Amino acid sequence: MSVTPNLDSLLDWLGPEGTKSGLQESKLTLKELFELAKERGLPLSSKPTREEVCNELAYASAKKIDLPVDKLLGMDEVELAKYLKQARPSRSELMGILGDLGIHIGSDARRSLYAFAAREMSDLGMYQRVARGKKQSSD
Repeated sequence: MSVTPNLDSLLDWLGPEGTKSGLQESKLTLKELFELAKERGLPLSSKPTREEVCNELAYASAKKIDLPVDKLLGMDEVELAKYLKQARPSRSELMGILGDLGIHIGSDARRSLYAFAAREMSDLGMYQRVARGKKQSSD
């Protein structure tokens, strides 16, 4: 008989960090954890590590990026990379924001998602600032 953890209960009891630790140390196999993540529709790379899967399961429902998109777009690549490294959003949260901005994520970008997101969002923000500057100077 297979015991499927109730992630919602784990998150209520232990919080995201405790849930992540519990899942990492559990007797569940990587395959079982991967299936659990798939059932929840979480985005994972094709060959995720145990830590990546546990992180997604624990943090997918916890919103870590607390700045509005306009503020993120106003940052340069270095500032964005530093913010993302500090905030540590889940892949699903970051991929959702990138998707909302119309940014396609290739397979290479999935491996270093924070760096890719910082580069793409800072470029998009730069284009928006340039476009606004041209509109203001033509008025």
